[in-house]
Amino acid sequence: SFLNQFFPISTNQFTFNNYNNQIFTDGCTARCYELPVLTGRLKISGWFPPGPTKCEFLETACWVNGKEVYGYIHTQILPKPLPKPSKTKKNLPDVFVILIDSMSSRMMKRSLAKTVEFMTQQFQAVDFPFYSQVALRSQVNALPLWFGKQVEAGTMQGGRSIEVDWSQENYCNHYLDDKPNMFKDFMEAGYTTNYIDDWYYQCLTSNPDCKGFQNYHSNHSFFPFVSIFEKTDLKITKEHRREVHLAALEYFEQFAEAYSDRPKFVWYWSVHVAHHYLMGADRFDQPLLEFLQRNSEMFDNAFVVLMADHGFRAGTPEFYKTEIGNLEH
Repeated sequence: SFLNQFFPISTNQFTFNNYNNQIFTDGCTARCYELPVLTGRLKISGWFPPGPTKCEFLETACWVNGKEVYGYIHTQILPKPLPKPSKTKKNLPDVFVILIDSMSSRMMKRSLAKTVEFMTQQFQAVDFPFYSQVALRSQVNALPLWFGKQVEAGTMQGGRSIEVDWSQENYCNHYLDDKPNMFKDFMEAGYTTNYIDDWYYQCLTSNPDCKGFQNYHSNHSFFPFVSIFEKTDLKITKEHRREVHLAALEYFEQFAEAYSDRPKFVWYWSVHVAHHYLMGADRFDQPLLEFLQRNSEMFDNAFVVLMADHGFRAGTPEFYKTEIGNLEH
């Protein structure tokens, strides 16, 4: 097994190319991917034979007659040497946010029917049917929630104006590391954190032309995984991968298991599963349900939020003029 063990990698083993000008013998090998700096370059180790490894993102590949026939990106959580939480903080409830991009309330109840039913019956989940967005896009809806700053003007029902706190110059043209934000609050409160966004351009911050964060704002991040799949040329490996939302959910579960002894905060933003189509997000229902069922004991001492940033956006103008289209928006 490659995972859950350790393989030392020295700095001089790292390269930045893929398979170019390399000759492979038959068999299977692996290599590590690391992104030490959020805004830095993805580092790739040399290939090594099956054995222990010390990296969270690992590509395995197999060759027959010098041709790659199989590839896969594995993930694992390597717990960081964090201070042990005090007895008081150790009993803090976990906080887990699962956000499905571009999914209206009605679409969620249709597409994730089993999950919604399970959460309602097992966890006594509370539905907020009249909770509404404060802006049009993902990023400008998330900034008020994460940073407490409204960035898009609007009008509330009743006619009261929504004033802007940050201009585009404030939230887009400057890094946000020094700004008070939700992840910083949770870490200061003693939580171990994980930000899982399955889109390379990161919905909350860069999305895609803003600076966002310069450095990691959480203890763990799924960003190296999406960097591998969206910014490297790994054709066979990509063909053998599970859909990115399934890889993200697996990474979520690995994190929860690795830090079972301390309070955790996870924000999982699933971008692709429902973004472009009104139909099809139901393929996420069973995996998400099974994830919740497997970890139901953990969720009993947690705040679990299943939400969206806004409704379906990929329809035609004519669609949104209809009663159904207006509801899905």
